[in-house]
Amino acid sequence: MTKETTRLIVRGMLFALYLALGMIVFRVLEAPNEQQGILKAKKAIAHVLTKCNISQQELRKLVEIITEAEHWGFTTGWLEKWSYTGALFFSGTVITTIGYGHFAPRTFPGRLFCMIYALFGIPITWLMLTSLGKKIAEGIGLSLQNRGQHPDDKLYNVFCLMFAMVLALFVMTIIALVGMVAEHWTFFEGIYFAFISLTTIGFGDFVPTHPNFDPHKKEHSSLIISLFILFCFLLFSFGLAVNSSVLLSIRKIMDDKAIFGFQSIYSSETDEEDEAEEELTFLTGRQKVGIVPYTTHVLLL
Repeated sequence: MTKETTRLIVRGMLFALYLALGMIVFRVLEAPNEQQGILKAKKAIAHVLTKCNISQQELRKLVEIITEAEHWGFTTGWLEKWSYTGALFFSGTVITTIGYGHFAPRTFPGRLFCMIYALFGIPITWLMLTSLGKKIAEGIGLSLQNRGQHPDDKLYNVFCLMFAMVLALFVMTIIALVGMVAEHWTFFEGIYFAFISLTTIGFGDFVPTHPNFDPHKKEHSSLIISLFILFCFLLFSFGLAVNSSVLLSIRKIMDDKAIFGFQSIYSSETDEEDEAEEELTFLTGRQKVGIVPYTTHVLLL
């Protein structure tokens, strides 16, 4: 059996074990709450059926109507999702691969254009974030070297991780504070939203809506909404690069034999040679832009 085959088997087993860990933990944490929610919903449905004297079929039809209305923008009022600012926000979620999923094209031309738009837009976003990543990498590297740290030091990657995590936490805190003011989220909900967004997981359970639109002050409201969307993407662009640097710093630590004291299962000499030549690849099956916090190395993973 070759070394590459052995390495593939070990990595595959690690991947499977990590998936199993997630399955067990999420099951234990979320299943009880789900069961409580189902019981509560069943009681509410029974109450509505009795009070309104309607059948299960009629209730299902009503739910379908409400669900469809919600898709077309009915929340506390009618929100036009595909306004200029709404379309701008959707475009940003596509090319950054966040993909919240709270709304999406429903027409054939819209879906076709979405695929073409993403095909070219994602690499363009990579290029922009790579340039931004270079500047962040230079700043982290210079800051560490000015403090007497050298890239050859054993704990250099650990310090890089700590530095990047502080920077990422700062960005996430700003996003959380904005969410508290604009969306009335709790601080933890804001942090959770920031992490899920900046890692491009994008569940869509928390999604920033546009600031309240005042029909009596259309120009003023449109300006506020536009500034809000612009601020989101400026912050997200910086945050994506910073958050990816954290992920890559963790990888570098996993790859450091000097820290763990054994041959890393994460990389090999072949991997290192490939990394030196690569500029684009995938991280955890999703397109993410990352930077190695080193003055002279910038990678896309």
